[in-house]
Amino acid sequence: MSIFSTKRHKRNWAALSVVASIHLAALAAFVPWCFSWAGVALAIGGCYVFGTLGINLGFHRLLSHRSFKCSLWLEHALAVLGVCCLQKTPGQFVATHRAHHQHEDDTEDP
Repeated sequence: MSIFSTKRHKRNWAALSVVASIHLAALAAFVPWCFSWAGVALAIGGCYVFGTLGINLGFHRLLSHRSFKCSLWLEHALAVLGVCCLQKTPGQFVATHRAHHQHEDDTEDP
């Protein structure tokens, strides 16, 4: 579900408040005593670990498309990394993504 209002969905205030809070907290980087180069390195590393490994590899390629096989512990680890990105549960992500592929370029595309 999108955080923005459409004709068939209500605005998701919980998701909107989480996203807004994260972006407001990120503004703390402009306060001199809150900035550190270690924080910059962690942010870049976190984008790779959680975004690339958790969402792209884990939720999208592994769980949604089943485009490769791996051991169960690695599948669970990638799913946990994906959950850390606040993209709902693995099952909800997979269902929404598969519905997206069924209704691409339609008005029913989630």
